[in-house]
Parts: sequence; C-alpha cells; structure tokens
Amino acid sequence: MKQKVLAVIYRHWQGRARDLMARLEGGLALGRGFLDGSGPDCLAHIKPLHGPLFEPLAERMRKGPPPTEAERLRVEQALKVLERWQSKWQHEIPSPCLVDFKSNTGALVKQFGAFIAPMVEVLSRVRMIEWLVGQAYETRQDDLLFANMGWKQLSDEELSLCPPFVVYTDFLEDWAAQAGDLYALLAKGVPFKVVVFQDHINFHQFEEGRAIATMAHPDLGFLGLGLRNAYVVKLCAGLKGRCDQELMGALQTNRPALVSIYEGPDDAADELALASRAFPYMRYDPDQGFAWSSCLDLGSNPSVEQPWVIREVPNPERSGETMQLPLTFAHFAFGVENLKNQFVKLELPGPNDLTLVEYFNLAYHDRLGKRPYIWAGQPLERWLLSENLLSQTQDKARLWYSLQTLVGIYNPHAAAQQAQGKVTLENQRALDSTELAAQRAELNEEYELQLEKAREEAMRIAFDRVTERLKHFDKEDLRAQLRALPELEVFLLGMGRS
Repeated sequence: MKQKVLAVIYRHWQGRARDLMARLEGGLALGRGFLDGSGPDCLAHIKPLHGPLFEPLAERMRKGPPPTEAERLRVEQALKVLERWQSKWQHEIPSPCLVDFKSNTGALVKQFGAFIAPMVEVLSRVRMIEWLVGQAYETRQDDLLFANMGWKQLSDEELSLCPPFVVYTDFLEDWAAQAGDLYALLAKGVPFKVVVFQDHINFHQFEEGRAIATMAHPDLGFLGLGLRNAYVVKLCAGLKGRCDQELMGALQTNRPALVSIYEGPDDAADELALASRAFPYMRYDPDQGFAWSSCLDLGSNPSVEQPWVIREVPNPERSGETMQLPLTFAHFAFGVENLKNQFVKLELPGPNDLTLVEYFNLAYHDRLGKRPYIWAGQPLERWLLSENLLSQTQDKARLWYSLQTLVGIYNPHAAAQQAQGKVTLENQRALDSTELAAQRAELNEEYELQLEKAREEAMRIAFDRVTERLKHFDKEDLRAQLRALPELEVFLLGMGRS
C-alpha cells in the first residue's frame, strides 16, 4: 500500500510541477517585456499564465505609461530571483517531501517552513511583477508585505502550486501517544498531508472488560473531526478504484489533511473490513459547507442507508436454499488470528440462543440470559461471542449509526424537521387557498359595485345629453326625431306622463 500511495503522490505532483515552472517562466516574460518595451510581443506567451490579470496587464503593456525608476528597480530585483531559481530548477525540479513521523511536531513545522521557502520566494516575486505592471502596487504597504512574505501569505492558487509535504506513519503499539501527537500536528494549521497506514487491529485490553469498547480498537481516522478545519479521509483497500481518487482529493486541498488507510492480508479481508463496518469509508471536507451533513460523505460504503450489509449465502441446514447473512464487526474479527479465542462453537442452539442481529434488536431488559451467535467459517457454523467482543461489536454498530445520523440518515431531528416542514407547507397551502378564495370574493364584490356605478353614471350622462339636445328642438322637429327613434319616443312619452 505504501508504494501505491507514493505513486499517487508523485503522479499528482507531475502536473503541478509543470504549472509551477510555467508560472515562473510567465513572470520572467512579463517582467522582461515590461522593462525592454517588448511587452506587446510577449502577451501571447503570458496570457494562459495570468488568467483574469491578463487584461489589465495587457492594457499597461500596450499603452503605457513606461515604468518609473522605482518600478524598474523592483522588477529587476524580482527578475534576478526568478532567473536564479529557473536555472536551478531546470536541472532539479522541486519534489514532494516525505517524512516518517517521529512525534516531534515543532521540528516538522520548521522543516516545512524551510521546504516551502523557495516556492514562496518564486511565487511572491511573480506576484510583485504582476502588481507593478498592473499598477496595483502600493509602495509602503506592499514593500512590507513582500519583505516578510511567508507561506501563510500565499493565495490558495499559489499554495496549490507547491509540492506536498507528506508525513506518514504506521499504526504503532503505543497508539495512545501516537494519537495525541498526530492531533497536535494537525492542530498546527500547517498543510501537512498525514498518512496513517494500518494493517492490523490492536487488541491488547481484553482483561479490562467493558473498557475494550474504547481501548481495544482505536481509529485514528476520526482524529481530524475534532478540529473542524482538517480534511479527513478513511480508506480501506476494499474500495477498488476509489483509493487513488480519494488520495488525490487530500493532496489537492490546501488544508491539513489526514488519510487513514487500512489494508488487510488479502482482498477478501479488505472487502469484509468495508462491508462489516469495521473500517467504513468516510470523507470529511470542511470546504463543502457549514453543516456536518454537507461536509461528511459516506457514499462509497455498501448499503450506506442500512445498518448492515446483507449477503445471500447457502443455508447450511436446508440444502438448495439460501439465507440472508448480515455482516457485523464480529464477522470481521472472526478472520483475525489472535481473536480466535473470543469465539466458542455452538453445536446445538438452545431456546436462549439467537443470532447477533436478533440480539441487538431486543430491548436491553430482554437481552438478559440470551446468548448471541454468528454464522461464520467455511462451512458456515454457529459461533458464540465473548462478552468483550460483543461489546466491541455493539460499539462499532453504534459508531456506524452515529455516522449515518451526521449525514442525515436515521436522524430523528432531521426527520422531525422534515415532517414539520411538510405539515407547515400543507398548512400554508391551505391558508393560501382560503385567503385566495376570500380575496377573489372581495374582488368580485368590488367589481360588481364598480360595474353598477358605471352603469348609473352612463345612464345619467346619456340622459343629460338627451335633455340638452331637446332644449333646441321645436315640437315639429321633436316629433320628426321621435318618429325616427321609436324607442326614444316611448321613453320620452313615458317620462312626460310621469
């Protein structure tokens, strides 16, 4: 596994190394063109290297004004630095730093600072040239910035051009001290890429009874979750085709990263470690959002929404039939050589014997006197679990359930909120419907009133106009008009009678 991880690290850096050299050469071309007046001729060369900065840089290069003496001096000094590193890197390109973890966090921080210093010097001088050409350089403020430039002042884009600093370690016997040292290292905020290789599970605390649930099987992959600013990946070699991609994600982030990798003795053990939730896949990326459900990803686990992965296996008691076999941590532990003494073969099950999953489904007061067993081995046989292993298996089941709730699966609070949201939405829709009906009725009533007023006003205007016209007619003319308008005649005669 170590060789595979190293291959991914160097493959990742090959592409970034080209980008770093291109950035350096682009800075050289920009500075030289600015000083010697050949700026427009180098624009085609620098365009892909400066992105959104290209337009303001091109404007200055095409139209001036020419560099001032102070600008010329600063650009010349920056060019000397870039030329020196270009000459050196043409023979030996920077490469990733790989360090075996020795628990000295202070020494590692100093080593990181010395390792990244050349990249800081190069990238800061390229930035200085860009600011000077683009007339964005504030003399007093930026002189102080570049005089004290360190890796913390690099932008995310600039930091991504630096080779990774990888700290690796095996899972140690003294894992408690190791966990504390790793936590302290990640808490420094330095973008270390910490890789923990684990090829076994460390059971040495059986004599401490229930303490085994917390002592016997430490999982260093969860350390970073307590920091909230670290990128964390828990991998199992059983994730075929995913390990390289997940390692790339850890290398590409500018945050401190912790990668915990388990590889068993063979492919079958790796697949069982993943399926039994002994080493579940998990990725925590703080850049994905503020909520746990946004940052945490369990998607590469089999049957991610279920408590167990269930396999169809031949039924050992009924020839030709199959049965469902839920995989638990106990099934994984059954394949670990130094845990064989935690199982006792069950020849004939009694009335108080039941499968492990059936046992977990009982209420606590109903478990008294019950003996849980698992189907395991080749051929399948019943095996009773020790109290210590039972406690450890239950702890693993609870851990998986906790992870599920963090991403929103089986989360009672999220479900209640969702249900409340549905009720609220339905109530709002009903309220909106009632309010809409009332508004429609009110509008109809107002429309009828306005229509009636319009009719009355039209009749009044028509009557006034007719009355006004009648004042100017004599009797004979009026009769002639009435004969032409029989309806009006009837109307006026009726008015006359009244």
